[in-house]
Amino acid sequence: MVSATLRRYVKQLRELAHAIWHLPGALRTRGGGRDLLRALLRAGGLRRACGVLIDYTSLSPGEQFRRYRRWIEVAEAGREEYPVKVALAVSLCGLDDDERGFAVANLTETARNTRVFVEDEPSFPGSIGDLRARGVDAHPMATSTGEDMLPPDALGIVFLGRACCLHPHSLGAITRALEAGADIVYGDSDRIDIRGVRRLPSFKPDFSPDLLFHKDYLSDCVGMTRRTWNGQWSFHDPYGSVLRAVQGASAPQPVPSAPPVARPRSSPMDQPPPVAGAPRRRLFHGSWIEHLPVVLSHRLAGAETPPSAPLECLENLLRSRYGPCARVETTSSGWRCRFGTEGRAHVTVVIPTRDRLDLLAPCVDSLYETNAESCFDVIVVDNGSRLPETRDWLRRTELERKNFRLLPADMEFNWSRLNNLALAEAAGDVLVFLNNDTVSVTVGWLARMAEYATRDDVGVVGALLLFEDGTIQHAGVVVGYGGRTGHVYSGVRLEEAGSIFVSPAVSRNVATVTGACLAVGRDVIDAIGVFNEAYRIIGSDTEFCLRAHLAGLSNVYLSEVVLLHHESQSRSRSDPPSDNDLLERFIAEHIPQDPFYNPNLTLSSLHPSLSAEPRVPADR
Repeated sequence: MVSATLRRYVKQLRELAHAIWHLPGALRTRGGGRDLLRALLRAGGLRRACGVLIDYTSLSPGEQFRRYRRWIEVAEAGREEYPVKVALAVSLCGLDDDERGFAVANLTETARNTRVFVEDEPSFPGSIGDLRARGVDAHPMATSTGEDMLPPDALGIVFLGRACCLHPHSLGAITRALEAGADIVYGDSDRIDIRGVRRLPSFKPDFSPDLLFHKDYLSDCVGMTRRTWNGQWSFHDPYGSVLRAVQGASAPQPVPSAPPVARPRSSPMDQPPPVAGAPRRRLFHGSWIEHLPVVLSHRLAGAETPPSAPLECLENLLRSRYGPCARVETTSSGWRCRFGTEGRAHVTVVIPTRDRLDLLAPCVDSLYETNAESCFDVIVVDNGSRLPETRDWLRRTELERKNFRLLPADMEFNWSRLNNLALAEAAGDVLVFLNNDTVSVTVGWLARMAEYATRDDVGVVGALLLFEDGTIQHAGVVVGYGGRTGHVYSGVRLEEAGSIFVSPAVSRNVATVTGACLAVGRDVIDAIGVFNEAYRIIGSDTEFCLRAHLAGLSNVYLSEVVLLHHESQSRSRSDPPSDNDLLERFIAEHIPQDPFYNPNLTLSSLHPSLSAEPRVPADR
């Protein structure tokens, strides 16, 4: 434990030294230091200030490119060959002459010992002949279907996205994962030009159902077993093809060595507890889906991305998983998923407070302004307010609003205990624990969070929290930052968030969310227990979320629900060492690696970026 902590601090010191060295260049490329100064003033401590400085320099495009080149040199230096036992399907449609030539040369290098099925445009009939002349076992995909595409000894098939190329070791890596029991395999990706220069990596999380419901992040290179593949694939609709494959998967083969975990509610998402060094594999809808944290494919720079799937493909998957009332609604920015439970749950909102009427009144007023009063009630836990104006406002509001209740709790501040007191009195099917320094923005957000919290596979639900200046305060929490946790994308504007990881504008699964706005179903609390009162100020929300995660439930960051957050305005910024020690021990014992944050990304910066000195993946 001591040596691991020492190594972590040494790595962070290296990152800090690197940040200081590159600070002048970052100031030039990012237009001066005003943003940096504002972030440093907001940091509220030396540790956080060091993180801000590391973040600031790592976001420079030039620095990201330099780090990625270094990552390629180090992380890919020892990738091993592995016998290939899969077929390959590719599309050469939509490429110009130079891109086509590059793609053919890539297949010659990476797929010489593989049966390759090629979709091409009628105006380019010579591609298959060209590949055969180069020693590739190429066949037209138009005349091949189903089992015809799988040799007897093939474990499955790999589909390469349109305008994508393979890494030389991709087919072997996918073969090894399929042999080890995965049903569907995907990996990370990047961009490449016809000179072979790679940039703009996309480092993905382990399988995240809620991310798949909002974004196609699998189809640039995905392998499937013979059992999982339904015999069909459309390069014009790769997202729909992935959704149909996931929906059509049958029951899995016997699973991992890890013991099963008791489930609070029946769900096909029975996950074994995370084990250090275990495959990054999750069960969904009958399929074991494994993420390989290595680059498997390269999308040709400038190539067009295929359009999104028709919404009926996603709707069919939702209905097969959540029942006939689930559906997809079109919105101005795309679509959103509905799970057929809207309006069925009553919500109790719990708000601990002590004076600070300047924060509490806007919090409560905005809550009523943005939500239908019939769907919720409020319990304000008064932790010993002393000011007459606060007491008068609380008494008056309790008289004026039938669904507003005051719960006195004049005791030493303990976030967990205050919320547990309200929990014992709450009548709601869903509990929303809310800080008094938040302001509601999204209309109908309580019902939306309740819709997620009442799903049978969901544990805890969090929201997008913004500072007053529009930068991100919370868009999901990363486990492992500083040995504990950190808010990913903190201090970044939504429109400035890079593409190296999942955008904060997209909902996804996370290991944990912040207790500043946390929704959970009562049956989940009944199953995993209440907040741990050994944590006085911080850490209890993280431990609570991780208990849900370890029980096999999915925690969700819901980007469409937005609140403003004046972080920690009603308490001291100092974190009790006892809370930190408790949380650090819990994380080290139960979840040494966050499954929803790519292991190639640094834990020295809350802005997703590569380490100055990247680690070599242990499972390459």
